[in-house]
Amino acid sequence: MALVLRASKGRGALGPTGARGLCKAVATETLKLLSRPRTKRSASRDRKDGRVPGLLYGGHVPNLPVSVGQDDLRPHARRSDFFNRIFELELPDGAGVCRAVPRQLDSAFPLRTPSYVTFLRWPADLEKHPQMVPIPVEIINEELSPGVKAGNYLFRIFKTWRFKVYREPIPTAIILDAGSLALDQGIKLSDVALPEGIVPIARGKLSNPTLIKVIKPG
Repeated sequence: MALVLRASKGRGALGPTGARGLCKAVATETLKLLSRPRTKRSASRDRKDGRVPGLLYGGHVPNLPVSVGQDDLRPHARRSDFFNRIFELELPDGAGVCRAVPRQLDSAFPLRTPSYVTFLRWPADLEKHPQMVPIPVEIINEELSPGVKAGNYLFRIFKTWRFKVYREPIPTAIILDAGSLALDQGIKLSDVALPEGIVPIARGKLSNPTLIKVIKPG
């Protein structure tokens, strides 16, 4: 299931259905956590044992040093929507389940292996405690764009944009349909009807950015 984003009719022709983008449906993921002492030595030992040290914080409760299996975390960490996914974390010592979102991920070179991760506890009442979430921008039908067919270039100006989330579900991506774009045409954030409760956050004076645009090469 996906939530359809409807574009306004102000910038170029729309596709056959009038849809210019999609919000991918959110699938809740599960990770099992183990507790650990908050020391550098324990972090090194976790990494040697195939685990990623980290921290669970927020929610007006004490921070909890934790670790998660390297093999469990790696497939999620490679996803473009890692930071806007809600995880159900199985707490250590049978303490229950906590919903949380990733906030920091450090990786070790050269293999980009996760070396440290933090999770922010997700509030039960988003309307009272809205959260900032980055949502990635993805493009479909680039090869159908008249501007691209004419030898021009589709420029992705922003890979992500930050949003204030007041209610679920959180879109895992904004998928922009570039199939109708000619030279110098683009899709702005205001061209997309976002789900209710998902509000863009301005970057300085930039509140309505062009997300993608067809430009001349060179």
